[in-house]
Amino acid sequence: MNRNRLVLIVVGIILVLAIGLIAFQIRKQQETRSRAAGEAVTFSFAPSSQSAVVNNNFTINVSLSAQTNNITGVDIRLSYNTTLVDGVSFQPAGNFNTELINTITDSTGTIRFAAVNTSTTQITGTVPIGTLTVKGTGIGSGDLSLQSAQVTAEGIATALPLGVTAPSTYTITTGTTPTPTANPPTLTPTRTPTPTLTPVPPSATPTRTPTPLPTATPTVVPTSTPLPPTSTPLPQAPQVVLDILLNAIGNGGDIQTPGAAGNFSPINPQRNITFELYETPTGPVIESASSTIIFNQAQGKFTGTISLSTSLANGSYLVRIKTPRYLRRLAPGFITVTQNNPTPIVLSQTTLVVGDSNGDNSLDILDYNILVDCFSIDAPPKACTDPTKKLSADLNDDGNVNGVDINYLVRNATARTGE
Repeated sequence: MNRNRLVLIVVGIILVLAIGLIAFQIRKQQETRSRAAGEAVTFSFAPSSQSAVVNNNFTINVSLSAQTNNITGVDIRLSYNTTLVDGVSFQPAGNFNTELINTITDSTGTIRFAAVNTSTTQITGTVPIGTLTVKGTGIGSGDLSLQSAQVTAEGIATALPLGVTAPSTYTITTGTTPTPTANPPTLTPTRTPTPTLTPVPPSATPTRTPTPLPTATPTVVPTSTPLPPTSTPLPQAPQVVLDILLNAIGNGGDIQTPGAAGNFSPINPQRNITFELYETPTGPVIESASSTIIFNQAQGKFTGTISLSTSLANGSYLVRIKTPRYLRRLAPGFITVTQNNPTPIVLSQTTLVVGDSNGDNSLDILDYNILVDCFSIDAPPKACTDPTKKLSADLNDDGNVNGVDINYLVRNATARTGE
């Protein structure tokens, strides 16, 4: 066999094997990415459309198509027309053993339901979420729609992708044909004679008497005495005294029981905080600073000071405070900044809400998923080899991630976002 031909055959075999290997690796990476993101899930409403009679109740069922994902939690917001219906109740289907939030707000036409599954039971396929009962209050057509949703699954750190959810439409009618009302006969009004007006003679105008003007007296202007020049003091940065309560630590309590006792021996008694100044609640950040606060075990709170810049304009400012694992909080009232004033500014005591494990300034099932990954009592945690991840899940800072931490998240779940 010709040597050149043999070389070509060998090269061809290598190319075929290489192409096959590359294709295999690409397919494997795609499968890995697919598993990492999870299969897309879709919510649905039943019935898709219906008619109802005003002042009567009707129901809409909410379900989730989970595909092969093992669902660990859902957090949904539904919206309805406030001019046509009032929310009555949302009855969970019972597939999730821990309910976090179940609220109906008629002023905004919003239902929010959040629940998680802490059991070993797998939740896959078509999953009933619950039944919404509403009452027709107006005449017309409207719909129930999915405003937002987060769905988490076992082994997936982020929320699952969502498919398109079609709304459920409804038409509210009177239910009966109204009986026409006869018009009453028109009455002819009786004419009333118009009275004759008697003219009144005009009154005489009095003669004005001129008022004498006062005589001006000259004023003596005193001679000013020049003052000796004074030295300009060096700028002194304003100091703010911090008084912070952290949920789950000391007397920080939680949303439902403010001031309740928590862990008085935290592993991390010193915390980093960010401190932002605003002129209005929705305005831009005027100044940002950072500092540390230290736990005072006797008082059950964190204290410290923070320095503001000497270039900050005098005036009143709103303050927002943030520290890891906690929602950002707007401190009560304003602080008044006066440059070169040696008296410290005392910030009103501020309580921060715990549970923001992933640091996105909201409490939701993504935070719960981190706690589930690091949860450990008798068995090792599912997926918590990263010390930073465990620290973010240890809400009461006692070195363990257990039912105490989950209880804090459940009790604070009504605080969806930071301020």
